Amino acid sequence: IIVDNYSSTSVESVDYSSQIQPIFNSRCTSCHGGSGGLNLTSYNNLMLGGHSGDVVISYDHASSLLWQYVNSGYMPPSTNDLTDTQVGLIAQWIDEGALPEPYEPLPGDVNDDGTVNILDIVQLANMILSNEYEESADLSGDGVLNILDVVQLINIILGG
Repeated sequence: IIVDNYSSTSVESVDYSSQIQPIFNSRCTSCHGGSGGLNLTSYNNLMLGGHSGDVVISYDHASSLLWQYVNSGYMPPSTNDLTDTQVGLIAQWIDEGALPEPYEPLPGDVNDDGTVNILDIVQLANMILSNEYEESADLSGDGVLNILDVVQLINIILGG
C-alpha cells in the first residue's frame, strides 16, 4: 500500500488523453467499459461517476474514490495492479484539477484566477513594489518585473 505522498514537483501538467486514459485503457476498461457502473472509456464518462457517485474530487486526490481504490490496490483487482508511477500520475492529474486538457495559464493572468483584468495589474504592481519575481508575470520576458510588463499587461487587457 502506498502512503499518500504525491505532491507534485513536476513543471509539466498531466495530459489526460496521453497519460491518464491510456492507463484506464490498459488496466481498467475491460471491466469498467460501459456495462453499467463506472465507465472509464472517456473523460466525460469518468466525470459522470458511477454507482458510488462522483469518483474524482478535483484538486483533492486523497478524497477521490478513484485514487483511494487504485492506491489501496482494491482496483484493479488481481494481477492487473497499477504501478506506483501510474498511481502517482493519477494523483497529480486530480490535484491539478482533473482537467480534460493540461492546464495552460492565460498570458497576463498574474493572479491565476482564470481571467485577465485590473486585478492582475494590481498584483503585478505589488510584485514590482515588493521586488518579488514570478516568471509568469514577466510578460516582456526580460528577467525583471517593471513598467514594461505593466504596459504589456494593459495591452493584453485592451486586446492589443
